[in-house]
Amino acid sequence: MLSRKLLSAAIVAKLAIPATATSADSVEMTEVSRVFEQMKAENERKIETLEKRLKAAGHRDIPVQ
Repeated sequence: MLSRKLLSAAIVAKLAIPATATSADSVEMTEVSRVFEQMKAENERKIETLEKRLKAAGHRDIPVQ
């Protein structure tokens, strides 16, 4: 009887591990995406600031490639 309960618990634990790993991967990917968007917005602000400084210094618009 004890071995049957132990086997059942082991099966449940084994089945739960991939679900937990998938959930953790999803949470990590959400965090990576959030950080990426944050960095992207920060870089866009920096570029706009530099473009304004160039314009104020009398430079023409720099062509975007």
